Amino acid sequence: MSLLLTRCAEPTCEFTWEGGSTRIDAAELEHREALARAGTSATGTPPENTADEDAPLVDPIDHAPHRGHELVVVRERWRWLRPVVVFNIVWIAISAYAATTSSTSMMWLAFVFPEIPAFRVAPAVPIAVIVIASFISISYAAMGARGTRFGQRFFAAMTMCGAVSAVASAAASGTILLLLGLAWRSS
Repeated sequence: MSLLLTRCAEPTCEFTWEGGSTRIDAAELEHREALARAGTSATGTPPENTADEDAPLVDPIDHAPHRGHELVVVRERWRWLRPVVVFNIVWIAISAYAATTSSTSMMWLAFVFPEIPAFRVAPAVPIAVIVIASFISISYAAMGARGTRFGQRFFAAMTMCGAVSAVASAAASGTILLLLGLAWRSS
């Protein structure tokens, strides 16, 4: 989950909000309620005099496009991004070493870090993982709030997908090694 810093697109409005990306709709509602309390409509104009003074001052349909007051993302950041990028780089380096080593004492590395060795033996598996991770990342990037950058969101999602697939492949490889060890020991 990313943290968003947002502001109102209306130049005269000083509303800002910072929070998790899943709470952007609540922030939009908070902004609309603040506008209603201040006596300004969502379009930035004072409300017209109507016979019904209890009528809402803002558009009752959520997520409706606004011509004036709307939240725009100023900055989006992910707290976990830097450590996960470092984790992925280290993981790929060790996996590359495992794929190129000819030392029999280090052959176990190919089982614990199977990404590059698996690509050499069965390239369809890592390609399928990359295609799935790309689809997830494109979907995540496309669902960003107004003002978010597609490239940054795509990179963040690909980074997380890489870390998740690395941990999942290590867990699967570790389980296979454990089962092979138990089978060898029992025979």
